Amino acid sequence: MLAGYLTGSAVVISASQLGGVFAVPTPGAHWWQKVAEVVAAHPVMNLWALLVGVSTLVVVVALLRWAPRVPGILLAIASATAVVAIAGWEGRVPVIGDAPSGVPVPTLPRVTPGDVVDLLGAGASVAVLVFASSMLTAGALARRDRERVSGRREFLGLAAACAGSGLLQGFPANASESRSFMVADTGARSQMANLVAVGLTALTLVVLTPVFRFLPQAALGAVVLVAAARMIDVAALCRLWRVRRSDFVLAAVTAAGVLVVGVLPGIGVGVAVSLLEVLRRAVMPHTAVLGRVAGHATWRSADNHEGTRTVPGLLVYRFDAPLSFANADVLREQVLRLIDESDPPAREVVLDAEGIVDMDITGAETLDELLDALDDRGVRMVLARVRTSVRTTMRRLGLDERLGPDAFHFEIRDAAADVVRRNRTTTS
Repeated sequence: MLAGYLTGSAVVISASQLGGVFAVPTPGAHWWQKVAEVVAAHPVMNLWALLVGVSTLVVVVALLRWAPRVPGILLAIASATAVVAIAGWEGRVPVIGDAPSGVPVPTLPRVTPGDVVDLLGAGASVAVLVFASSMLTAGALARRDRERVSGRREFLGLAAACAGSGLLQGFPANASESRSFMVADTGARSQMANLVAVGLTALTLVVLTPVFRFLPQAALGAVVLVAAARMIDVAALCRLWRVRRSDFVLAAVTAAGVLVVGVLPGIGVGVAVSLLEVLRRAVMPHTAVLGRVAGHATWRSADNHEGTRTVPGLLVYRFDAPLSFANADVLREQVLRLIDESDPPAREVVLDAEGIVDMDITGAETLDELLDALDDRGVRMVLARVRTSVRTTMRRLGLDERLGPDAFHFEIRDAAADVVRRNRTTTS
C-alpha cells in the first residue's frame, strides 16, 4: 500500500509542477488535465523558464548523485535566483515576486461558540487526513533510511504544529511528501534540521524577503520534480511483484486510487483495499495436508515439499488462521472431504493448530459439529501445538473434556507417534 501511495502521489505532484517549469498556465483541477494543458501549450512555452528549470534539475540530480552531502537543492535554488537577478531575467522568467515581510503576531482566532461546533466535523476530517498522510510519508522515509517512527510522537508533533499555525493565522500543518523527501535527501536526520529551518524562516521574513523577488518558479518546480521522482521506489515494487503478487495488487490499486480520486482520498482507497485483503485472507485461509519429511521427524506441506510421506490411515491437516465465524466452515468441509476421499480410509485426524491463534464461539461450535461428523464416520481427532488461549476457550465450552486429555500434543510428531502406537495396540 505504501509504495503505491507514494507512486501515485509522485505522479500527482510532478504534474502540478509542470506548469511552473514550462511557464504555462495549468488551471485544471486534476493531474491529467494539467499534463494535457502543458502539452497543448507547447507552442507558447517559455524557453527561458525551461532553460532555468532544466539547469536546476541537472544541478540537483548531479549533486545528489556525486556529492550527496552537499546541499544541492539550496545551492541550485540560490544559483538560479542569482542568475535571474544578475542577468535581469525577471521580465523573461516568471518569478515569485514581492513577498510580504515581517513576523506574524500570535493571536487567538475570532470564533464564537457556535463556530466551534460547526468547525468540529470539518476539523476532525482534516486532522484524520493530515495524520494519515503524514504517517505514510514518515513510514516511507523511516523504512528507506532504516529508522523507526513513533505514531504517538508524530500525532503530538502534528497537534502542536497545527496549534501554532492556528495562532499565527496559518493553514493546518502537514508532512509534505515532496518536501519531506527533499529535506531527507539533504542529509537531515534530527530535529536540528527543523530548528535551522525555523531560524532561516525567521531570518528570511525579517531580512531576506526582497531576495525572493528574483526566485524563478521554474527552479522551484524542478526541485519538486526531483523530490517527487525519488518517491517512486521501483525496487520495492519489483520486490512486491516477485515475492507476493497480492501485495503488488494492493499497491497498484492504491496508486490508481490516488491518481483517480486524489492524494488524500487515495489514502482511504488504500485502507479499504487493505481491509478487503485482510477479510479475504480470513475467509479463505491457507490450509495444507502435511506429510513427514523422509529421514526427519519434521512434517511439511505435502504439496510444497518433495519427499514427504503420509501415513496410511492418518490425516495431518493444518489450518493457518484464527478459527472464526468467517472461515469455520472451511475447516469442517475440507476435513470431511479429505476423510471421505482418503484411500486407504483415514481413521485418525491430527489437526495442527499452531496457526489458530484465536477461536470465537462460532468457530468452537463448528469444531464441535466436526467432531460429531467424524464420530459418525468412526474417525478420531487429536490436536497438536494448541495455543493456551484457544485451549482455554475449548475448556470453557466443554470441547477439552470431550476430546480427552490424551488428545492434545505439543508437537505433530508426538501426535502421529501416539496414533501409530495406539493403532498397533488395537491391531495386536
